[in-house]
Amino acid sequence: VMLQGEELHVIDFKYGKGVPVSAEGNPQLALYALGAYSEYGFIYPIKRIILHIVQPRLNNLSQWETNIKELLAWGEYVKKRAELAYKGEGEFREGAWCDSCFCKIAGTCRHRADNNMALMKNAWNEEEKKEVSPATLSNEEVGSILKRAQFLAAWVKKLEKYAMDTMMQGGDIPGWKLVEGRSNRTFSDTDAAIQAAITAGYDESLLYERKPVSLTEMEKLIDKEVWNNSIAAYVVKPQGKPTIAPADDKRPQFQVKTSAEEAFGGANQYTEVK
Repeated sequence: VMLQGEELHVIDFKYGKGVPVSAEGNPQLALYALGAYSEYGFIYPIKRIILHIVQPRLNNLSQWETNIKELLAWGEYVKKRAELAYKGEGEFREGAWCDSCFCKIAGTCRHRADNNMALMKNAWNEEEKKEVSPATLSNEEVGSILKRAQFLAAWVKKLEKYAMDTMMQGGDIPGWKLVEGRSNRTFSDTDAAIQAAITAGYDESLLYERKPVSLTEMEKLIDKEVWNNSIAAYVVKPQGKPTIAPADDKRPQFQVKTSAEEAFGGANQYTEVK
């Protein structure tokens, strides 16, 4: 937290490389700002609130500004809902926060389960007892279903984890049991096994691989100045594979190559020799 004159800056340093976070309307930062205003507002005449996200490992610097009037009005909105939640009341709301945050009932929330199981009506034809083919749905139906189902896969993983943890602790999940999963063979003593092969007459060079460390590991090993001056020029970031996302996702639209010329990188540079 930084305070100067009428300005309050809240800066959240996030060192993870998982998901880029935006400062715009960020409720976590807004709560920090409310706390800072409550603590220091009687000393500083705070009017402007500037929220910052700093994610150096993703090269993400995000900033958003509001004012104290809007912040305090939002605080009253939050306060009422926090009081309801504290009493175990209010509405359950499913969203990205179910998995990106630390909800203790992300896997067993009744409201979330009801929402996810309702999707069965779209995926299963009860009369014909078979799956509904996506090809028989309209584009509008596909868009609507995908928006509701975007958290389904993450929820199933949390459900599986809850069931696993329950059974590992001696509990019972009707219809399910713990079994031994797949495992891969390994040496009990790798060095001894290699030495035994050498003793049997096999050349040591056949038993070892030489391969470079990853880009990330090399960046950790090398001095930053050397990296920037000598190695960074060789670092490229290829275009990621296309994936679908909700229309309000912050990433730009993927440009689909629709012509052969675009797909192969330009006009044909080879001409017929006459």
